[in-house]
Amino acid sequence: MLTVFASIYGLDRKSVIIGPTVRRCRAGVRALMAKYQKPPIFEAIIEFRTADAVPDNLVDKAAASIKKRYARAQELHEFKVKLGAGKAPETDRIGYKLASETGEFIAQPRRQGLAFSSLAPYPGWTAFTAEFFEIWKRWKKAVGPHRVGRIGIRFQNRIDVPIGETERIDSDDYLRIGIRLPESSGNFADTWQVAAVSPVKGTPFMVIMKAGTADRALFGHVSYNLDLDLYCDVDVPQSDDDIVNLLAQAKLAKNQVFEECITDKSRALLA
Repeated sequence: MLTVFASIYGLDRKSVIIGPTVRRCRAGVRALMAKYQKPPIFEAIIEFRTADAVPDNLVDKAAASIKKRYARAQELHEFKVKLGAGKAPETDRIGYKLASETGEFIAQPRRQGLAFSSLAPYPGWTAFTAEFFEIWKRWKKAVGPHRVGRIGIRFQNRIDVPIGETERIDSDDYLRIGIRLPESSGNFADTWQVAAVSPVKGTPFMVIMKAGTADRALFGHVSYNLDLDLYCDVDVPQSDDDIVNLLAQAKLAKNQVFEECITDKSRALLA
């Protein structure tokens, strides 16, 4: 069993136990606890969706509280298109987007719940979750008891591969998730995208995996995206203790899936 210590509001230095539901992956223990000198994460997200819509006045109250910490605020709207000639689309405010002074952290209190993200450079799981729980504390105090129907984490990664003497890079050398091509293509594609949804064995999570080529971010490199979105929407915990425990499990499960999706050549680039 693994023990993770949380220093979260109301859970000061509390021991949170993760049972054997998180199994070891093929890459071994490092797959669960790997730390890279050059992490490929360009956006990390935690999202809590409520089982029922939160009233607008309570979303406003939550946004006002979060704004005391994140002053850069804007409204979030969605367009509603009405059928019929001459009918203009309507806009509906669904929440707010609030950013920290540096733009590193972004909170989105919405009718459907709370989303929180960290942009590159990724500060590490401890700093990321500590900041999230500060925002979550403000959200809960403002909206009151609302059942959580879905908890998810999403990590968007970009792996930059140096081209060297040839521009033809075999993605299979760096990713273990990809596509199969007909022989007439020469088994090479300039651009490709793939997506899959599957359970993470031995855990309560489903994972949406997306991978493919990306716009080149660095000169002389080819870039690949690896987007991992893990979520739990069955028997979702409601207490702070159980939520912290579930997020810790999600992190380990995410690390497992990430390691199973990359090769040693990718690991060498990130080391």
